[in-house]
Amino acid sequence: MTAGGLVFAPSQSDKTLYAYDAVTGKTVWAKQLPAAPEGVPAVYESGGREYLVICARDTDVPRGAPLDPNKPVVQGYYVFALAR
Repeated sequence: MTAGGLVFAPSQSDKTLYAYDAVTGKTVWAKQLPAAPEGVPAVYESGGREYLVICARDTDVPRGAPLDPNKPVVQGYYVFALAR
């Protein structure tokens, strides 16, 4: 949860990261990613600005399988700067 009262939750089924208002529970933001977000999002501050980071993986590639060098890599870490 952020200092501003947002709760972030990933959804692998629709490859979307959601932000909810902690008080009302309403969705205030959603971002579909090219890879499925997984794990717990982390919020950190740097230089007076808050950032959110989440890991995401390409669910079309089995875990541990080698990456195809001819296909763009969509898995990794996604970082978002939060509004002030």
